[in-house]
This record gives sequence, structure tokens and C-alpha cells, in this order.
Amino acid sequence: MAPVIASLVANLAALFGLVVLGWSIWMAVAVYWLENALSLPVLAYRVRRAFPLLSDTDLEAYLEARDQEKTNGVGEGRRLRAVLADRGRAGAAGYAARRLLVFYGAFAAAHGLFIFFLGI
Repeated sequence: MAPVIASLVANLAALFGLVVLGWSIWMAVAVYWLENALSLPVLAYRVRRAFPLLSDTDLEAYLEARDQEKTNGVGEGRRLRAVLADRGRAGAAGYAARRLLVFYGAFAAAHGLFIFFLGI
């Protein structure tokens, strides 16, 4: 329920800004970007906490799906299996959270550059 409420608040804040405060479209997009950027540490924390709690079946399904994504020719599931074997589930959870921070963070930063240099 909390994600639904957070989404409603963000959408209503942007709508309120556009209609009542006279924001430009760029300002509304910046609000959405800020929501996205602020959610990154929360997502990493949730991955870190939830990963060790996955059942073996769910973990294997996740690893199989990640094998489809390749970095330098190596499937992410295979890379994560190696971390699991070496460091256990807690180590793999940290690895997954760091990967999320790096890639999602780069994605958010690139979009932030577009927003702040092109519009506001």
C-alpha cells in the first residue's frame, strides 16, 4: 500500500505544481526525477534485506532470468552464483545492492543531466 500512496503523492504534487503554482513541464519532470533519485537508496536497502529471505525456488528463478542479461559475455546469473558460492546469501545481497546502486544511479544521473541542463 505504501508504494501506491507514494506514487499518488508524487503525482498529485506535480499536478498541484502545474495547475496551482504555474510550474513549467520541466519542473514537473524534475519532481519526478527527484522522486526517482530519492527512491534509489530505499530500493538498495530493500534488495539488501529481502535477498537473503528468498526461497531457493525463487532465487533460482531470479538467477535464471538474470542469465539472459550479459555483461562482457557473462550472464549476470552466473556471476551472482559465483558470489553466492563464495560469500553466501548475505554477500550476494550486498553484491546485488551495489550493482543496483551503480547501474540505477548512473541511469538516474544521466537523466538528471538531461533535465537540469536542457530545461530548468
